Formats: sequence, C-alpha cells, structure tokens
Amino acid sequence: MDEQGKDKLPSEVTDKLMDGADQIFMAAFKNGQGDGLSREAALQVAWNSIKQGFVRHDDGSWHRKTSPDDRVLGSGVGGSAS
Repeated sequence: MDEQGKDKLPSEVTDKLMDGADQIFMAAFKNGQGDGLSREAALQVAWNSIKQGFVRHDDGSWHRKTSPDDRVLGSGVGGSAS
C-alpha cells in the first residue's frame, strides 16, 4: 500500500481499520477507481468489502470477523454426508 494514497483517505479509514482491513480497503478502493468509478463510488465499494469480512467494535474500529460460521466456510466443510 502506498502511503501517498493512504493520506488521501478519510481518517476513519486510516485510524480505525485493523487486522489487515486497511489493505483490503485500499485494494478495493484502487480497483474501483481503476474501473472508472467516482471517488465516492469507489469508497462505497471499499466499505462494502470491509463489511463482508470485518465487524465494527463499539470504539469504531473494524476487526476481522471470528464467528464459527467463518471457520466452517473457510475450511470447505459444508455438513455431514449421509
């Protein structure tokens, strides 16, 4: 992630994204802009990316989700075979 691009984002992005969320946000933002989206639309795409894999804590910081469902989906286990 380049620091110059990071400086152009709102402080809630640079200050509140934890557990690698800042890198995911920046990649989604840059991809959105690369696809010709406006800054506002690219920001929305980036926030949507964060909301899929992260949860916002009471202090406003975003951390990776750690629900049991995430571990099951990530392992490729879908259920028991009959």
